[in-house]
Amino acid sequence: MRRIRLNALVLGSALLASACGGGSDSAELEALREEVATLKAQATTVASTTTVASTTTVASTTTVASTTTVASTTTVVPTIDQQLSGCSKDGVFNCSYWDLGGAYLEGANLEGANLKGADLTYADLGGANLGGADLRWANLQRANLEGANLEGANLQGANLEGAQLWGANLGGANLEGVNLF
Repeated sequence: MRRIRLNALVLGSALLASACGGGSDSAELEALREEVATLKAQATTVASTTTVASTTTVASTTTVASTTTVASTTTVVPTIDQQLSGCSKDGVFNCSYWDLGGAYLEGANLEGANLKGADLTYADLGGANLGGADLRWANLQRANLEGANLEGANLQGANLEGAQLWGANLGGANLEGVNLF
């Protein structure tokens, strides 16, 4: 972008010189040189999230312009406690029939939690401890359960269609009526 801007400025200088009769003593040519120096100085200082725009008209038919925009974005992910703040917690989480679709619960300790009928579609439960949890009729469609502990969990009638179960511990889990496909 800087190279294009400098080439345009050089082209503008050449056009002005030809419009001024080519004389190197011309006051217009000297003014243009000063303008080019000013633009070069402005083009080197750009901070993040700042928009810099400059436009210079050279002669009556040529316009040299440049615009630079720099921006940044930060995404904040709520903590596990914030995502489960509406669930009552009397020793264990009671999130029965809650909508937790897309929740980020990676590595969460949900041992013995009541998640009966909860919507956990697309939830990230990778490495979570769900040992002994009640997940009857829960919707875990496309959920990430990679490396999760589901030992002794009750998954009766749960929807696990498309769920990622690589390395998950399902020892002693009730899988009666589970939908895997």
